[in-house]
Amino acid sequence: MLRYFVAAQAWLAAALTLLLARGYARTSPDFYDLFGVGWISPSTYRLVVLVCFVLAAVFTGLWLKTLSAPSDPNRLGNGWGGAGSADPAESSDRANP
Repeated sequence: MLRYFVAAQAWLAAALTLLLARGYARTSPDFYDLFGVGWISPSTYRLVVLVCFVLAAVFTGLWLKTLSAPSDPNRLGNGWGGAGSADPAESSDRANP
């Protein structure tokens, strides 16, 4: 599904942005700044970047899973999934007993 692909790309973009936006705010103890604003500890920074990459991987896996999933033969192509049969002969048999 497209939403998993978009979510994966968004989390990947967030992780890469965080990697590129890091700068050293001060040393002893070490702190980073992001975009030149505020301070963040190195352990928190690494955790946030790791979470972004993990979420990107999870959504990429979900996207790949939906690509390989078999389609449901009972689902109609008009978005009314499960509302009837895709076979017109089978639906006409139900309408005329």
